[in-house]
Amino acid sequence: MRRIVILLALLVGALVTPAAASADPVPGLDQDWPMCGTAPDDDGLWVAAEAMEIPLSIHVGFALTPAADKGRMQRVQASGVVRFTDAPIRVAQFVESGVFARSPRLHLVLVEVDSGWLPYLREQMNDRFKRSAAAARPAIVRPPGDYFDTNIFSTFITDRYAVKNRQDVGVTQMLWSSDYPHSGADWPHSWKTIEDHFDGVPADEKHAILAGNALRLYGSRTVAASSR
Repeated sequence: MRRIVILLALLVGALVTPAAASADPVPGLDQDWPMCGTAPDDDGLWVAAEAMEIPLSIHVGFALTPAADKGRMQRVQASGVVRFTDAPIRVAQFVESGVFARSPRLHLVLVEVDSGWLPYLREQMNDRFKRSAAAARPAIVRPPGDYFDTNIFSTFITDRYAVKNRQDVGVTQMLWSSDYPHSGADWPHSWKTIEDHFDGVPADEKHAILAGNALRLYGSRTVAASSR
């Protein structure tokens, strides 16, 4: 954990993965990951990232091919059409295990999974929370949906639905990304896509989603890193 904390201090942001690059399990993030945030080793990471103001990111997801349907799901997943399917599970884990309740300034960025699905998940998590008996509810201090406004961010490449419904998603929680140089990018025609998506969007909201939220989230570290 000490080495991880030292590494965090050098970063603009950090990527959370279910296992290390060497394929050795990361304590609390492999077999125990469904109980995310309950292991002491996990809390050490979240607390360190919060203290250093380092946003943590999940790129697409962890479990992308359900074991019972690997063949067909791999083909569908390869297209990227349903790349967001794992992200709701991770949001529920972080929220309901109390990670954000214990580390209220921790920021989680859901990368390349788009944003339009988040209002639905928020509604469902709030609804299930209210329907549950008090003893069965997650040990959190606020309704689940409240954490969507303060701790959870998402990036999108093309998501006209999210931009149209940005007030429900949260203007402050959305970040546009180019995905350059991958096939999902519209470069060198990115501005054409942007203008099409943001037609009629007020200038301040457009700036926030295209740049301002990223600058606020990553702060001065972004400027420092870009000048190296």
